[in-house]
Amino acid sequence: MQKVNSFDTLDAFFKKYFLKNTLTNNYVLAETYHELINKEQLYFFDSNSNLILLVEKPNFFQLYFFINNLDEQLAIHVEKPITMEILYRGTANKPIELINFWERNGFKQHLTRDNLSLSLNKLNHVDIKNNHVLIKYAESNEEAIAIKSLFESSLDLYTGDSLSLEEINEFINKKNIICAYIDNKFCGALQFEIKNNIIWLGHIVTDLNYRGNGIANLLVKKYIEDNANNPNSRYQLWVIDDNIAAKSLYTKFGFIYSNKSTTSLLKL
Repeated sequence: MQKVNSFDTLDAFFKKYFLKNTLTNNYVLAETYHELINKEQLYFFDSNSNLILLVEKPNFFQLYFFINNLDEQLAIHVEKPITMEILYRGTANKPIELINFWERNGFKQHLTRDNLSLSLNKLNHVDIKNNHVLIKYAESNEEAIAIKSLFESSLDLYTGDSLSLEEINEFINKKNIICAYIDNKFCGALQFEIKNNIIWLGHIVTDLNYRGNGIANLLVKKYIEDNANNPNSRYQLWVIDDNIAAKSLYTKFGFIYSNKSTTSLLKL
């Protein structure tokens, strides 16, 4: 494994390995690559036909691939777990051959997530009666610490897109985190952000001790209603495909499968 030291080096890799029929999960923007190189967090493996980019995270590496030869064996050895995600259109188009390639190279399938979407003009009315739950926007550093702890207790380590305290405070400053309280006790939170005019639901977690109080319903309702800018407002999220409770929550409001899924693979 070697470090990518400049964007010129990376650009040369793209020209060599990113061809017409290359299989790739590369959806990283150029400015993000610049930032990763400046922070010395980007590494690579290359071979005659294939290129692997690894982004160093606190507890693992995130892998992006450019595969031109599925018969080639890759020797990827690092000291942390490696995870990747493969995006595809619809369950019928799951890239079995590509997944088999990675399984031959020491990876195992981890989670499959589905993309759900909603247009405001398709919103279902959901009547929620629960007067003892307070829903408000996060404001303080104390709330940021509580939110971080709650998210980390429930999200998958490798695909949960863990947020740093700094990132959480940035979302708080943008009014992008909604909290729930019962009897002045913090018991749930929802984080969202707006990208390309889509209101993305990033994280939503209810404390285990307070589930059954309609908290998730109230958080989602607040998230939708406070971002209802026009009849064409669009909302999206990712949900684990076998999380029946979460899918039921979202479909209740009118979210539907957008014909996009992603499978993550993991090498420990």
